[in-house]
Formats: sequence, structure tokens, C-alpha cells
Amino acid sequence: VDTVENFWNKQCSACLLLTAAEVDKSGTSYYGEQMLFYLNTRGDSSRVTFSKSGNIHSVAWCPNGQEFFAVYGTMPSKATLFNHKCEPVAEFGTGARNTVLINPVGNLALIGGFGNIPGRFEIWDIAGRKHLADTECSDTTHLSWSPCGQYLLTSTCSPRLRVNNGYKIWHYTAVLQHEKFVAEKTELFAASWIPDSEAAKPFPISRSPVKGIELSVAMASKKKYIPPSQRGIVGLVGIPGTQVSTEKKFLSEIDDPTKKAGSAPSKASQKNKKKKEAKKKAADAEKVDNWRVNPEPSNIIQSNLTGDELAASLAGVELTGNPEKDRKIKTLKKILHAVAKLKSEQANGKVLDQAQVDKIAREGQLLKDLEELTS
Repeated sequence: VDTVENFWNKQCSACLLLTAAEVDKSGTSYYGEQMLFYLNTRGDSSRVTFSKSGNIHSVAWCPNGQEFFAVYGTMPSKATLFNHKCEPVAEFGTGARNTVLINPVGNLALIGGFGNIPGRFEIWDIAGRKHLADTECSDTTHLSWSPCGQYLLTSTCSPRLRVNNGYKIWHYTAVLQHEKFVAEKTELFAASWIPDSEAAKPFPISRSPVKGIELSVAMASKKKYIPPSQRGIVGLVGIPGTQVSTEKKFLSEIDDPTKKAGSAPSKASQKNKKKKEAKKKAADAEKVDNWRVNPEPSNIIQSNLTGDELAASLAGVELTGNPEKDRKIKTLKKILHAVAKLKSEQANGKVLDQAQVDKIAREGQLLKDLEELTS
């Protein structure tokens, strides 16, 4: 390994070693390889195994010195509580998180994401394995539990960030209690609690939020970004307060907001609709007329084969091996199969329309073309 970090428990009876190597020998990670080892003063040692691959983002001991937390894995990362035998005891969900802090009393855990992750933390009841509260705390560079274990101090310090320098105090129910920003053109370099070893006394965990204050800095909007072409247009056509919801691609395709839902169409729109329907009907009729071409006298050569006999004769037609000829042969066989079907239907008494009769009339010419291609 290239680097090693040491994390001793409060009793100094065991230590966690977080190691890092710049090169991952397995080749699975571009960022190298991290491992976590457990050692105690009795001479026991073992490597901690994780259920998800990826970096080890944060580790923290519980005050009892017998359990520890680890946040690990690719995002969304996992948070797991391990015992002194390095066995997983409980899971504390997944999410965009890279930090875990245990309060001095040992009954609450802060699991959050900071740094290159949008500032946010969650508070968990360790014994009850339950999520208590969560909140956003943007621009946080440092955070710590109070000596009594009921409050959190988050601060924005220079030189990491030179804007919004100041600190906030939160209750463990994620309610803001105090907020202080330094004066303009002044930088805050550090903020920390005054130590008090006797303040860490057990307290009952409340799930009801306490009273607090509002943030003075506006939070970023949580609304999903919608491109202008997908948005509802407000005040369109000079009508204030009108809003149109559309999922069309272009602004030019947005429906007229002056039209009320369920209102009857105007006379002009009805007239235009009739014109369009008539025009479409005429175009369809023209297509049918173009398709119903009257066969020439030389093409009216019907065979004496029945529909079943014609279909059976087509089964013996073989391909030539010439791609161009074979393509034409397949087309002719397909048309002749349709003719055979029509002849069978006509023999059973079905009345055919003129287009179907014309298709049967082309049978002789189609057979002749097929014979020329296969000879």
C-alpha cells in the first residue's frame, strides 16, 4: 500500500487501518484500491470485507469501542455497522453519502454527503436502527457533534470556501437552532465546540422536531429543469395568467390557450375540417384508380387451373441462383398465390370486386413471365 490511516477506538484497545494503493492490481478501479483492517491489543487482526465494491469513504468507532461504522462502495454508497469481529450487524440504507460521525453518547449516527456531493446529512437511531431526520446543509466544509451529543455544528470555512463563511447549530432532529455569518470582507478559518468530557450523558431520543429558525440563505430549487419548448407558456397571446401544458417538441406546435377545454368548435373550424376530409377522400380514390389499371387484351390469359391446382404448381418452381432473377421469381410467386386464393374464393361463391377480378385476369401473363425467368 502507499498510505495508511489509523483510527483508534476510545479505549485504545483496537485500531482500524484504512490503506490505499495507487494501483488496483485487479484492474477494476481507475482510482486504485482501498482496504480496511482491524487490529487489537490482544494480537488479533483481520481484513474487513464489504458487500459492495468501491472506495471506502469514511469509518468511525462507536464510543463503546466494540462496534464501528463504514460508508463504502460506488454511489449510492452503503452504510454498515460492524462488531469487533468485523461482522456486519446492521445496514443503514444507501445514498449519496461519504461521511459518518457518531455522537459522544453513542446513540446517534450522522451519515451524510459533503465535499463534491451536495451537502446533506441524515440522523439515525443506532439502537433502534431507525431514520430520525435529514436536511440539506449546503457549502459545509466542517462538522462535529456537540459534547452532549444532541447538537451539530456545521461551518463554512476559508480557504476551502470564501463565500457564506459562518457556522450553524442544528438539533439532532435536523432543525436549525442558530446561524451566524461573519462580516463582509472577513473570513472564518475554524469553528469547534469547547470540550466537555462530562457532558456526554445518556438522553431519551425524541422523534418530534423541536422549534427552530429558518435558513437565511435561500436553498437551491428542487424543481426539475424543463426545457423552454416543453414548458407551459404563461401570458401567451397577450392573455395574462394563461398557462398551457404541452409535451410537443416545438414552440410553434403549442396549442392555442384561448381554446377552452370541452368548448364546441367554431363554424370556420368545422368548415375547414370538412374540406380536409373531402380532400383526403379524393386522394384515396385517386390512389385506388391508379392501382386498378385495366389489363391489356394480351394480358387476359387465364389458365384452366383451379386455385388449389395453381398453388400446387407454384410449389415446384425452383430458384435459379441469380439474385436478381430470384427476387423477381419470389415476387411473382407471391402475386400468383394471392390469385390462387381469389380463384378458390370465387369458386366457393364469393363475389369479387373489380380490382380482384383484374388481378385474376393477369394470371396468364404472370405465369408466362414466371416461365421465362425459370427457363
